[in-house]
Amino acid sequence: MKLDTDTICIILARKNSKGIKNKNIKPICDNPLIFYNINSSLKAGLKTYVSSDCDNILKFSEECGAIPFKRNSKYASSTSPSEEALLEFCYTLDRNVTIVFVQPTSPLLESKHLLEGLNLLTSFDSVFSAYKQHWLPNWSKNIHPIGWSLNSRPMRQDKSPVYIENGAFYISKSDDIKKSKLRYSGNIGIYEMSLQDSFQIDNLQDWELVEQLLYGKIKQSM
Repeated sequence: MKLDTDTICIILARKNSKGIKNKNIKPICDNPLIFYNINSSLKAGLKTYVSSDCDNILKFSEECGAIPFKRNSKYASSTSPSEEALLEFCYTLDRNVTIVFVQPTSPLLESKHLLEGLNLLTSFDSVFSAYKQHWLPNWSKNIHPIGWSLNSRPMRQDKSPVYIENGAFYISKSDDIKKSKLRYSGNIGIYEMSLQDSFQIDNLQDWELVEQLLYGKIKQSM
């Protein structure tokens, strides 16, 4: 299979999931989870592919307007890094294109986030989404301060904030992915999202929280 567009969105959605059974096609706010990122990608005008080892996921994705890409099962285990599936997809391309890698566990992602992230490629080789976190006292499992002292606790305003990768999307060139074997490389830029839009679904507690946030967004847009 040869692909020939300048910018392509690829959503990775394997069959099995540890935290929540059939997570990617489990209904949340009346639609399967994967629906939201397919919809956001298509609204951004992106040619959208879904890579999966699951025929049900591929069938539903096609009904939503995405193009199914059957993933080799050896790249779909719980220990398979996303880069393996990305590389499998990139090696089908006949020229260097922009890859927008989106994860279905981030249903609060909107089309505007993807478009604004793509705009950053004028200054960077790769871009990923993140949220800003101000300093908080971190502790080890053995209850020892990490990077600070009990005797001289820093003031929050004296510490620089950090960016936390939220996993919503990554943007890079397909040739760079093939060369580096990584989802980002070269001069890397950050697209800042709000904390509220950054929540990912990994377990049932996350699911319940994101469901409420998603419901609020849907209600607000009506």
